[in-house]
Amino acid sequence: MILSLNPTYFCNFRNGKCAETCYLTKDQLASSQLLSIDKIKQRVEELTVSFVLEHIDLYGGEITVLPIDYQIELMTFLSSLDVSVNLVTNLSNPDSPFITHLPRNFTLSISWDYQARQAADKIFERMKKLESGFSILSLASHEYSSFDPEMILKMQMELPKLKSFEIKPYNQNQSNKQSYTHKDFENLIQKYILKYQELRPHYRLVNIDLLDLCLSKRKSSWSDQHLYLTPNNELSVLEFDSQGREYFKKVDSIKDYLTWAQTEKSLYSADPHCQQCPYLGHCLSEHLKPIDHFETNGCSGFKNLIDWYATSLPVP
Repeated sequence: MILSLNPTYFCNFRNGKCAETCYLTKDQLASSQLLSIDKIKQRVEELTVSFVLEHIDLYGGEITVLPIDYQIELMTFLSSLDVSVNLVTNLSNPDSPFITHLPRNFTLSISWDYQARQAADKIFERMKKLESGFSILSLASHEYSSFDPEMILKMQMELPKLKSFEIKPYNQNQSNKQSYTHKDFENLIQKYILKYQELRPHYRLVNIDLLDLCLSKRKSSWSDQHLYLTPNNELSVLEFDSQGREYFKKVDSIKDYLTWAQTEKSLYSADPHCQQCPYLGHCLSEHLKPIDHFETNGCSGFKNLIDWYATSLPVP
């Protein structure tokens, strides 16, 4: 089981460019609500009764700007668990104990979209100085897609501790609704893969790793092993509303979650597009979305990208 832990939605970058693509609303990004450590412990204990907890993604909002005592207490608890933890941060506070005293079971991921994110130059200089290995997570958008892949890849080659780089797909949400389609994302990743293979940077392109997992059927696209814990202390899943916008859907119990997950499998296994897809259950989707005009928009599993990768690229 993977737990995406969101103790806070508060973010110090809420009034800049990040808000143009963020999945959280302006009110959420400004909220001071904070999930207590005791409640986090109770939820973790609850989950371990029904599942083997293997990994925690920790993010907000921005974790590293929370009160220092809270950061230390949370870090102490999570470092005591027999799980891997990935901290996602905008690196706005390099003096955070999460950065300066990164526990052994933690990895570090930095959200950085070049000029599509505020303080891009300052954060880049901080990444140069990091002593621990880290990853970069970038969010696909119209603005990010306007940047030259060669320039981005070469810039990141200046970061000695960079281990991996991943471009995440954008989903319309209840905060913003960019007209960025699944096919736009597929075209962007194709460009990055081709340029990456030409440049051969020292860091991994995770989008290639994920494609390899799809083709070997080692990746699961179902949501039956991934829960979210929000600042409201609600167990949630990612769902889409009637307008196709992504949001956190509360589940009242583990039983309700398992029922929801089984329904997801049943719905998409019967979908006329998914049913005939050779990647059913193993596609690139992080959470499946109803297919609307596949020929025009593609799908959240990015079937066209998988097909292209499987047939168009030479064996390394």
